[in-house]
Amino acid sequence: MANEATVRQKFEVLRSTKRIRVRPEDFLAAEHQANLFPTPRRGLIIFVYFPDVTEEEFRTALEYARPSSILELRAAPRFDIGTLNRRLAFHAFEHHNSTYIDFAYSNKNSGDLDHTLWECKSVLKDPKTSLGRPLMFLMNKDDADRDLPRIVRQMVSSILPDYNEVFEIPHFTQA
Repeated sequence: MANEATVRQKFEVLRSTKRIRVRPEDFLAAEHQANLFPTPRRGLIIFVYFPDVTEEEFRTALEYARPSSILELRAAPRFDIGTLNRRLAFHAFEHHNSTYIDFAYSNKNSGDLDHTLWECKSVLKDPKTSLGRPLMFLMNKDDADRDLPRIVRQMVSSILPDYNEVFEIPHFTQA
């Protein structure tokens, strides 16, 4: 009986997560005239997880966040989601004046991650890199489960302290 009481005390209800639709206002600055002159939120870091992201979510993020840089952290970048393909994705990057940088990160060993982070730092420190708009990181869902977003966020905030907000796509909340 004492064991049953101990087990009952440890019982906890876990709430499920609910996927939330990505909206334009998720990426826009909340200024007094934002409805007339919408501007992307400064200091926003966007993590996009493949293959979980939908075409609609990806296109909405590109259109409204208008990231200054799109940093590719997948070893095998693919953009074939919905009707999107590589050519259309790169056309969208160009249309929104976003610079795409492929780091070809492979999560096989920690040396690759260290080298990739070093390359990211170099790019973000480069005075030629356009900042002021959100930064977008493309990664595999498996890398997200391995804590890569936290590591990248720490790296970015060590260089660019103004980049302190994070938005993940797909976006979830506790139901």
